[in-house]
Amino acid sequence: MILTSATVRSHQYWEVATSERIRNIPRKKMLLYLGRLDGLSPVQVQDKIGKVRALGDSAIVHELEAMLIRLGYPAPPPSLSEYDLRTVRSYGPEFVLVCIAQKLNAVAMIDEQGAKGGDPSLGKMTLAFAIYAALRPGSIWRFVEWYAHSPLPWSLEMPHDAVTYDAALNTLDYLQPAKTAEWERVLYERISELFGYSCERIDIDSTVLELEGTLCRIIAHFGRSKSGGVSKRRQILITFMLDQKSVLLGHEVFPGDRNDAKTLKKVNGRLKGYNVPNVPSVVDRGYASMKNILTWKRRKEYFLAALKSKPKGLRLLDALGPPTEWTVMEEGAQA
Repeated sequence: MILTSATVRSHQYWEVATSERIRNIPRKKMLLYLGRLDGLSPVQVQDKIGKVRALGDSAIVHELEAMLIRLGYPAPPPSLSEYDLRTVRSYGPEFVLVCIAQKLNAVAMIDEQGAKGGDPSLGKMTLAFAIYAALRPGSIWRFVEWYAHSPLPWSLEMPHDAVTYDAALNTLDYLQPAKTAEWERVLYERISELFGYSCERIDIDSTVLELEGTLCRIIAHFGRSKSGGVSKRRQILITFMLDQKSVLLGHEVFPGDRNDAKTLKKVNGRLKGYNVPNVPSVVDRGYASMKNILTWKRRKEYFLAALKSKPKGLRLLDALGPPTEWTVMEEGAQA
């Protein structure tokens, strides 16, 4: 069953069709004629959605609703007739994440510090984005469609028609490092308190994200690809800081031509604001430069770094001092 169209005199006419084999040749069979979808009244929109819903294929219903949203119609409210036990149970993760955010008082903190007035709430939109990225990552267009069919309009008390494409873009304008860095620090401290544990180590690693378009050139530059060679697209470097339970302490974004070793100074400066004294930093060999190793040693900070088994790596070992001064971790292993 598919949603298909034909163009006649520059107008599109839509229908729901399937295929059947006649004399062993596949033929299209129309199941429902919808006609034109532009210029519809709210009553006509609901009438067409109702007719498609009567066919019993929820995928076609969602495809039609997504198309109507792209044409500028408001997102329709979810229908209780679509819900079954499997669907309701699938909403569990969204409810759990909303409950955790409520315990962390995340929405109120963002609204207080976000300097954004009017509806929709910046805190609620940010939380909706975070849940979407965690469970159904995709484009902003998909976010708007997903939100209308999720349980969030009820659990966040933010109606689906308030979450538009323009509202989503406006939210991203406010999510800048000058604000989000402090939010990440406060949220991490609240998470540690809520779940009753302390940070024992900080894992630091980065990933490259390639971008397209002409508007991404402020920090997106050509640089070396993780797979080797020079990337064919502009890219950014995103560094993540996680604790031993993989909970995010924070993140930093760098130009795409920056290597890992040159980002560590800013990352260490960012971590000074956290209540995590004397915990070791764990990094891969991309961060293991002579400058970084000597800085850790001079500050008497704990760290665990992988080294390349090449002359450069051996020189870094020499900078750490003779092996007789290393700590014995277990039989046959020193650090």
